[in-house]
Amino acid sequence: MPRFAGVLVLAAALVQAGAAAPAGTRAHPDRPWCKAPTNAAWRRVLSHHIVGLSRTTSTVPLAVARDGRSFFAEVHSAEFSGVARIEARTGALTRIKTFSDPKFTDAWGAFDGRWLVWNEYHGFDNFNDFKTWAWDTQTRALSQLGAATRGPDGQFWESPWRGADVRGGIATWVQGVGPDQLGEVHAFDLRTGRDLVVRHGHPGGAFMLDQHIVI
Repeated sequence: MPRFAGVLVLAAALVQAGAAAPAGTRAHPDRPWCKAPTNAAWRRVLSHHIVGLSRTTSTVPLAVARDGRSFFAEVHSAEFSGVARIEARTGALTRIKTFSDPKFTDAWGAFDGRWLVWNEYHGFDNFNDFKTWAWDTQTRALSQLGAATRGPDGQFWESPWRGADVRGGIATWVQGVGPDQLGEVHAFDLRTGRDLVVRHGHPGGAFMLDQHIVI
């Protein structure tokens, strides 16, 4: 198992520990919900397979970097909040893009072996306000691919709750462009910079398969 998997194991453990209590029960002010003793196996996992940086910094994994050593993540700390690449063993952090408003920004993306592509959402309860970004691991170039648009009333058109995807140098995402969830599916060639709208209708989202197939 890759060493960076420890941060995911910790997330799973927290989900289990934080499961909802049975109906009709109330939390005691001195005790957390569903607290249970950890066995020796869990203690070994939580002491030896955790990314050190995640103990002190809010870290949300976005994608595996495929080098067996690092991963991409959304990071929130006093020194830096944004999208970064993290070396799992050492905790070394490479800053990719800073969030302009860290308190109300999060990300959802994918990596194809060269390009990291993600939607950057502005507002935790509003997935219609976003920008789509790409970062080239070879050239270190950061570029904006797309952005949500507003209707005549000034509100953002509704977009599906799904992050951008990328495979083989082609990125895809969906942007709302009209009422009643009218949207466009984009297929962006990251090598040439060509942005092609492959569908105008009412898509629920988009993702990539091999051989440049957009679903």
